[in-house]
Parts: sequence; C-alpha cells; structure tokens
Amino acid sequence: MTSIYDQLHQQILDRNARETDPFWSIHASNHDLVAEVEELQSKYEELKRIGMMHPSGKGSADGAAPEQDMANRESAALQNEVRLREQLEKLQEELSSTEQMRDEEKTKVAETTKGLEEARMLNAKKDKEISILEEERDTLQRGMDHLTGKVTDAEARMSLAEQQCVGLKDSIRLMQEENATVAKSKDDLEARFLTEKTKLSQSIAELMDTVDALKKEVSTLHTFRQKHDERTRWLDDARIIQIKKAKDENDDGGTASSTASSTAAAASVAPSAAAKTVQAHTKEATSARSVGFFSSIWS
Repeated sequence: MTSIYDQLHQQILDRNARETDPFWSIHASNHDLVAEVEELQSKYEELKRIGMMHPSGKGSADGAAPEQDMANRESAALQNEVRLREQLEKLQEELSSTEQMRDEEKTKVAETTKGLEEARMLNAKKDKEISILEEERDTLQRGMDHLTGKVTDAEARMSLAEQQCVGLKDSIRLMQEENATVAKSKDDLEARFLTEKTKLSQSIAELMDTVDALKKEVSTLHTFRQKHDERTRWLDDARIIQIKKAKDENDDGGTASSTASSTAAAASVAPSAAAKTVQAHTKEATSARSVGFFSSIWS
C-alpha cells in the first residue's frame, strides 16, 4: 500500500513537470533574443567601424546625396539601436523576472526536496517503527499461538483428568463393592473356619480316641503274639519230644508206631472257622496251626 509520503513525492514531481517545461521555452526564447541582440550589436559595431573608416570628406566627391544617405543610415541605426536596447532591457527584465522566479522555484524545490527528504527520513523511521511493531506483533502472535496451544493442551489434559477421575470413582466404587464382597466372604470363611475347626477338633478327638483304642488293640496283639510265640515254642518242644518218643516207639515195634501215627493224625483236625477275630494291621496279623491234642485251643 502506497504511503502518504510517496503520494506527496509523486505530486511534487507532477507539479515540477507541469511548471518546468514553460520555463524551458522562455529560457530558450531569451537565449535566442540575446543571440539576436548580440548579432545586431556586432552588425552595428561593424557599420560604425565602416563609417569611421569612410569619413565625410569622401562626400565632397560624391555630392550631398551620399551624406544624406549616411545620415539616414545613422539615424536608422540609432533608432534600431534604441529599439534593440529597449527590447534588450525588456528581455533582461523578463530574464531577471524569470531568473527570480526560477530562484524562487529552486528555493521552493529545495524546500520541497528538504521536506521530501525529511518526509523520507520520517517515512523510513516510521517504516522501521512499523517493522519493529510488526515483529513485536509477530512475536506476540507466536506467543498467543503458543499460549493457545498450551490452553488447548491444558483443556485436553483437564478433560482426560476428568475422564480418569470418573474412571477412578467407578474403580473406587467397584473396589468398595469388591471389598464388601471380600469382607462378606471373609466373614463367611471365618464362620466356616470356626465350624470346620470345631468339626476338626471333634474329628481329632475322635481320631485320638481311635488311636488310643488302636494302641490298646496293638498292645493286646503284642501280648497275644508273645503268648503265641511262647505257645509255639512250647508246642515245638512238645512236638520234638513226641517225635523222639515216636522214634523210640518205632524202634521198639512197627505196630506201635503206626498206631501212634494214626492216633496223632486223627487228633490234629483243622478248624472249620475262626473261633475269635481280632482287628489289627497286616504286619501285626499272626496265624497258628496246632497239631495233636492242642487243636482244641485254636478251634
């Protein structure tokens, strides 16, 4: 956009273009008039020099006509000189007026040029200030854009924080519900634990009673086994004695031996069923078989 100083400068140039061209034509006409006056002046000087070289004594030979002609020429030359002097004075006055106008115009042009230069300097200063203001405006605009970005970012973060807060509230509510459920489950587990503990205590008491009973049965079995071992040894000894006795009897006679053997075979009869059953561990179980007359004890 064109500033006011550029418009003022253009108007001054237009005015100078309008007013300077007529002055150039006047100056040219004055120059032509001065040249014509100088030419007439030179012609006058030449005629005067010729008149001085041909004095009036020559007219005595030629008569009165040449003298009259010379006088007429001098009169015409004087009139022409007067006219030329008047024209020259007029032209000098016009030239002086023109030069005065030119001087005034030059003064005005100088003043205008000075004002224009001052206006240019002021315009440059204003342009510099405008440039500085534009830079400050750009800086402020960048700062404003930066702050706008920060505000937008803060709003986005605030919205995200609100969403997170809502989610956190929901999480807290769910956790409270879960805590209530866990607390209820804990109470149920505690009640169940107490019930199970009571049942376990009863079971342990029953197991202890069972263990005591089993210990008693095991002690009974140990006692019974010891008695059985003693009886087995006693039976083995009796058997050995019987075998020796039978051998001795065999040595005495075959008939007596067969009789004794048949008697022993008839005497050792296997029991048809157990007369008594004792509950015990498999390692504690003991079986025995009697021979001879002791079979009645185990039957």
